[in-house]
Amino acid sequence: MADDLSLDSSIDASIDSKAKLEEEPLDKTKKKKKNAEYDALFGDADDDDEGDELAASQEELEEEMQDAMIRKIQAMYRAKRARALMKQLIKANYVKEYDEETGYFFYRNKRTGEVQYTKPVALGSDDLEDPKVYVAPPGYVNDESVIRYFGLVVTNQKFDNSKIPNLPECVLEDHKQMSEILSHPYISKYHEDDCIFLKDASLSALTNSIETMEGKINKAIVEIREQQKENALTEELEGMRVDANSKSSQGGNDDDDDDMSLGDKSAGG
Repeated sequence: MADDLSLDSSIDASIDSKAKLEEEPLDKTKKKKKNAEYDALFGDADDDDEGDELAASQEELEEEMQDAMIRKIQAMYRAKRARALMKQLIKANYVKEYDEETGYFFYRNKRTGEVQYTKPVALGSDDLEDPKVYVAPPGYVNDESVIRYFGLVVTNQKFDNSKIPNLPECVLEDHKQMSEILSHPYISKYHEDDCIFLKDASLSALTNSIETMEGKINKAIVEIREQQKENALTEELEGMRVDANSKSSQGGNDDDDDDMSLGDKSAGG
């Protein structure tokens, strides 16, 4: 009987051990299945997050590229405007003249008087007009005007504002004729250096030219006052010299009178 109980115990132990061995792979299978279900639920979410991050970084990169392109275009536009402004200022402040000794043209700055034999670089492919040769009409007498005149001529045929319509091109021809008349030494009393001519000028060029003209006028006022002081001093010195000569002449006459009176006395004695 005892043998039978021990046999049954050993059989139950064997069955339990076999069950445990069979349950272990089942647990691993369940675990793999649960892992698969977890990946199905959360693994795709991680992929979506990574995809969103990539999309966001791509959008940021595109925005940065667009910003860089916009800045580059703006810089190019500002550079173009700056070059156009420089051309306008050079054309307004420089004149092209001819040197008869060397046979070459040169460029003179009307503001500073500086001379250079090379064309200003900012003009690019443009150039200033060749100097005109003026011939005085027969019997002409060049009387210097006691009044100094200044002229600022601005003509805009095109406008940046689309609300302002462009003017006919004939206004540019009027501008050219007015420039020729004012700078003609035998027709007008304006000196070429005291005139500024602007065509299709920007606001910056106009502002700069007005400031230049104000500087010319203020400088002329100072020169006129200094000349007036110099003339007044010259007149004063001339008056003092005349007075001195007059007194000297009177002193000589008094001496002659004294000599004559002494002679009369000696004769009488």
